[in-house]
Amino acid sequence: IYLRFMSPLKQLTTSFEERLFYPDGQHHFALVAEGFGDEGVIAEARYVVDKENPALCEFAVSVGDAWQRKGIGTTLLHTLCREASKAGLSGMYAETLAFNEGALALVRRFDCLVAAIAGHCLTYRVSKPLRPE
Repeated sequence: IYLRFMSPLKQLTTSFEERLFYPDGQHHFALVAEGFGDEGVIAEARYVVDKENPALCEFAVSVGDAWQRKGIGTTLLHTLCREASKAGLSGMYAETLAFNEGALALVRRFDCLVAAIAGHCLTYRVSKPLRPE
């Protein structure tokens, strides 16, 4: 949770929970991967259209620890890029902690630009241009 939200998250507020669990499919698109049996959701990926620049969206991918390095994040991010492109978006971006090696490895496989954020030595901005569908 810390690596996903870049801070401790002790509980979800009702409004945050609604945004997280009920995307509208247009401005907020989400994918989930379910495990076997009673495992429930093992990974999720989502994008939210940037209100200030609606040609761009912020994206995030989370994969449960036991399911990392099995291609699930790659599959979700590939699908997320395709859906964002189909929605007419021209680029995606995210922020990640500099020590989140799994996230950095994932986005580098997608030829994302990774750059340090000025004044934030522990945070990187990741950006990915999209090709029109």
